[in-house]
Amino acid sequence: MTRAKEIDRATSRLGPVTYSSVLKIWLPLGLTQFLVMAEDPIYVAVLMRLQYPELELGALFSYAWPILLLIGSAVFILNTVGNVFATNLKNVRRLERLAAGFGLSLTLVLVAIAFSPLSTLIFRDVMAVPKSELDMSVAALQIFSLYPAVKGLNQLYQGILIRGGRTIEILVSRCIRFAIGMVVLLVGLKTEWLAGAVLGASAWVGALIVQTVYLFIRCQPIIHHLRDHPIDEDVVGLRNLVRFTIPLSITPILTGISALVMSAAIGRLPGVIVSLAVWPVITNFSSIGTAIGASYNQVTVKLAETSADRSRLLKFALVLGFLLTAVNALFIVSGLFFYALRTMEKLDLETARISLNAMWFLMPLPFIYTMNAYYSGLLAKAKKTMPILESQMASLLIVTMVVLATVNLEPFRGVYVVSAVSVAANLVACLWVWSAWRKYAACASRDELGKVDAAASIPVHSH
Repeated sequence: MTRAKEIDRATSRLGPVTYSSVLKIWLPLGLTQFLVMAEDPIYVAVLMRLQYPELELGALFSYAWPILLLIGSAVFILNTVGNVFATNLKNVRRLERLAAGFGLSLTLVLVAIAFSPLSTLIFRDVMAVPKSELDMSVAALQIFSLYPAVKGLNQLYQGILIRGGRTIEILVSRCIRFAIGMVVLLVGLKTEWLAGAVLGASAWVGALIVQTVYLFIRCQPIIHHLRDHPIDEDVVGLRNLVRFTIPLSITPILTGISALVMSAAIGRLPGVIVSLAVWPVITNFSSIGTAIGASYNQVTVKLAETSADRSRLLKFALVLGFLLTAVNALFIVSGLFFYALRTMEKLDLETARISLNAMWFLMPLPFIYTMNAYYSGLLAKAKKTMPILESQMASLLIVTMVVLATVNLEPFRGVYVVSAVSVAANLVACLWVWSAWRKYAACASRDELGKVDAAASIPVHSH
C-alpha cells in the first residue's frame, strides 16, 4: 500500500471504530508515556556521576525545572488542539502560527526572568535557593527559556500525527529524543565542557529540538494530503480557536499548582522528614500508570465520531483502566515494589514500609486518570473545553481545603493525608468531566430530536 493510501485510510473513516483500531492508535501513545517516565531516572543516574551531583540535581530539578513548568506547561495541550482542528490545510497553517506565537511569547517571559536580576530575586528570596546552587539554577533556567517555543510546535505536530493516524511516529520520535539526550549527557560527562545543571538543561533542550524537527518532517505527508483531501472544509475562526485553547492551556498550570500545594503541605504535616523522602518515590512509581492512562484522551479525540464509537471507546477505557490498576496492585502485592524501594531507592526498612502503605492509597489513580482522559477527550472533541478547566479548579479546591483541614491531625503522617487527598481530588475532577459530558450529550440529543421533529412537521405537497 502506498503512503498516500495509508494516510487516506487513516484520515477518513469507513464504518464504526473497532477495538483493533483503538489499540493501534493508543498503544504507541501509551508506550511513549512509559518511555517518558523511564527517562528521568536514567538521566539522573548519569548526572549522579558529576562532581557535585546533589547540588547539580537540586539546581536542575528542584529550582529551574519547576519555574519552567509553571510558565511553559501551557503549551502542553497543543497536541489536543492539533488533533481536533487539523482537518484541512488552512487550519493547519493557522495552528502553526498559533503554536509558534504562543510558545514564543512564553519563551520571552522566561527570557525576561532568566536574563535579568529577577531570576536572582525569585531563586534567592522567594525559593530560598542556597548560595551554592544559585548560579547553577540561573544558568539552567537561561537554557530552559528556549523550551516553550520549541515545545509548542512539538506538541502541535504530535496532534497532527495523531489526527493522521500515525501515532507510531510519536513513539519513534521519543526514542530519538531519548538517544540524543543520552549522547549529550555522556559526551558532556566525558569532556566536562559544561557544568552539571547546564549539561542537563542542554540535553533536554537539544534533544527536544531534534525530536521537533523529526516530527515536522513526518507531518509533511499528512499536511500535503490535507491540501488535496481535507477531512472537512470548515476553517476555524481565531476567536473560536482562542476560546478552545485558553481553558486547556490553564489546566496544566493548575495541575502544577496542586502539586506544589501538596508538596508544601507535606512540610507542615506530621512526619515531615519521612514524608518528604517518601512522596517523590511513590509519585514517580504511580506516575507510570497514570501517564499511560492519561494518554487515552487523544485516542478519544481522534476516534469518537458516533455513539457506537463512544461505546467501544468507553469499554476499551474501562478495560485499560482496570488493567493498569491491576498491574499497580500486583506490583505492590507481589513484593516487587518493596524490593525496588529497598534496593533501587536504598530506603531503610521503616521508610520502605511507609512508602508501601502510601502506595495503597494511590493504587486507584490509573483507573481514575484513564476515565478522566476518556471524558475529557469527548469534551475536547465537542469543542467544550471550559468544563475541563473547571474540573481542575474543583480538584485544586479540594486539595487546598482538605490540606488546610488536616494540618493539625497529629496521629497521621503527612504522606498518607496527601496521598488520600490526591486520589480524592482526581476523582472529583473525573466526576466533573463525566457530569459535564452527560449534560452536553443530553442537550445534543434533544437538539437532534428537535431537528427531526421539525423536519417531520413540514407539510408535503403533492403535484
